[in-house]
Amino acid sequence: MAKLGGQPHWLGEPFWPVSVTFGTPMVFIGQFPLPTLAMHAATGTPETTTPATEQAMAAESAPWTATGQVPAAAQGPVTVQKTATGQTPATPQESTTGAGTAMAYLFIADDPDGTGLTMEPEEGDNLLLVQPDGRVPGFVRGLPLRTGPSLWRRGERWTDRVPVELRVTATGSVDEDWFSWAGGRPRGWQSDFVELLDGRWRFFFQIDGAEGIGGDAYALNFGGGTGYAFLSADEREGRFFWDCV
Repeated sequence: MAKLGGQPHWLGEPFWPVSVTFGTPMVFIGQFPLPTLAMHAATGTPETTTPATEQAMAAESAPWTATGQVPAAAQGPVTVQKTATGQTPATPQESTTGAGTAMAYLFIADDPDGTGLTMEPEEGDNLLLVQPDGRVPGFVRGLPLRTGPSLWRRGERWTDRVPVELRVTATGSVDEDWFSWAGGRPRGWQSDFVELLDGRWRFFFQIDGAEGIGGDAYALNFGGGTGYAFLSADEREGRFFWDCV
C-alpha cells in the first residue's frame, strides 16, 4: 500500500533510522511501492526499465474516509486521501502488498527550525529505505523499532502536532502546477539540483512540502520547495533530498 503517515508496514526487519544531527529517531513520512518491480513481474522487462508514467500526489483536505488497499503497481496520477480517525489500513505487523512487491520507506529528521541537513542526500538526516533485500547506506544508523514518530499536520495552535495517515490513489493528470508525482522526470526549483547525485541514481518520485495548516494535509518543511527520491539501478538502495528557490 502506498501511503503517507501512520506507521510502516514492514516487508523486512524493522529499521528506524536515527538523525545524525539530532540523535533522535527520524519521522516516518510514508511508504511507496516500487512500481518498476511490479511492472517487471508482469512483463519480464529488465530491472533497468524506467517507469514511463507520471503520478501526481496532491494532498486533499476532503472529509476523512475509510480506505482500502492501494494496488502496488497503480498507474497514472494519484491523489492523497485521509483515512478515518482511529482506523488504519493495517497494523504495522501486517503487509498489505502482493507477492513480489518491494517498498521504499521515507524517513526525515525532525527539524522544525531548519538547522539540520535534511536537504542533503548523504548526510544522515533522511533515509529512503528499500525492503525486502535492500541496502542500508553506511551514513545512516538506526534502531530495531517497529513504530516511531510519524507524519503530522498542525492543529489549532502552530505548535500542535496532529498525526495523519493518508492514502495515495489514482486521480487526474499532471500539469505545470503539480510538484508531486512518481515516475517520469523530476521538476526542480533550480536547474542544477540533480547534480547532487551522479548517473547511478534514477528518479522515483517527488513530493511537495507544506506548512500543515489550512488545506494542507500534512506538514513537511522543505523551505517552501519539494523533496526528491531516487533509486539505485538495482532498486535496492535509495536517496532523498529537497530543493527550493
